[in-house]
Amino acid sequence: MARNVIRLAQLGGYLVRASDPPPGNTMMWCGMRHLTDIRIGYELALKRCG
Repeated sequence: MARNVIRLAQLGGYLVRASDPPPGNTMMWCGMRHLTDIRIGYELALKRCG
């Protein structure tokens, strides 16, 4: 679970440096928005191409 949280935060711009604190709400929110954009793009591509 922790690995998935870090991956989601990375989509939002979290850099995962050793000295960084854990990702906060802003990084998680940005990551969720980016993941949603990726999902919508994928669904649109399926409708057009497949």
